[in-house]
Amino acid sequence: MSPLVKLMEPSDPDVLSQCRHVFEAALGDEVRDDRLDGGVGEICAVACDGQEPIGFCMGTPDDGVATALDLVVVPGHEAVAPELWDAAAGAAVASSTSRPELWGRPAQPYHDELASKLGLSKSRELFQMRAPLPIDVDPVPTVAFRPGIDDSAWIEVNNSSFAGHPDQGTYTQADLNERMQEPWFDSNGFRLFFDDDVLAGFCWTKIHRRAPLTDLGEIYVIGLAPSHHGRKLGVPMTAAGLSWLAQQGLVTAMLYVEANNSPAVATYERLGFSVFATYRAWSEATDTQGMGT
Repeated sequence: MSPLVKLMEPSDPDVLSQCRHVFEAALGDEVRDDRLDGGVGEICAVACDGQEPIGFCMGTPDDGVATALDLVVVPGHEAVAPELWDAAAGAAVASSTSRPELWGRPAQPYHDELASKLGLSKSRELFQMRAPLPIDVDPVPTVAFRPGIDDSAWIEVNNSSFAGHPDQGTYTQADLNERMQEPWFDSNGFRLFFDDDVLAGFCWTKIHRRAPLTDLGEIYVIGLAPSHHGRKLGVPMTAAGLSWLAQQGLVTAMLYVEANNSPAVATYERLGFSVFATYRAWSEATDTQGMGT
């Protein structure tokens, strides 16, 4: 019997459970995606072999921006990948003006093969890097972010630091408010660097609670005002976030960085980071970005 591929209701807890099962069977617990803890997007195609879920393709349409569709297939069932893509991509096109974009997080050989068959080009590549904590690097002095006080200054520094970045360069107050409502948000882990009372940089951290696995501390976003570029602050700014994470008892840090951002990758390697996994996207248009995390 051929696997059955169906568009499922993303809000159904059973669908979320099936997607978790697929992810863990395909990739293991250690690289599990936190997004599966809270939802699977607005589009979700699931493939089942009998009663056993063997793959999914999920995402959320975003008008005017590429609709990222994550595809995961249990080893031995790679042949179902094109049908999963067709179902999810068709739903994305029907409900959005943006083009569907294939994502492998992390990328596997079947993603490359499917992209080639579909005539898609690589549009983005991210490294997930990890490092042991603590590190032996002196941080710059930082203070905790003050919600309602530092908002405007941070948005200005963030957007100027990440001008042109596909994810981070157009932050609004509403975006910041949304992040501050997340259960993981901790203003003490949002470290700010002031130079003569002017916000010059920041290192925003995030803790991934993963019981029964070991918790991970993430360098969620790090940025410097353009006025402070070239002052060799990247390493000590990152060290400020890593130091705070280590103080919380964490023993492993992680971050995401564009694979083609060689200066940023080199900076993180000097801090003890190495590539743990590669995330890759393919789309009809080639629009690879070159910014940092």
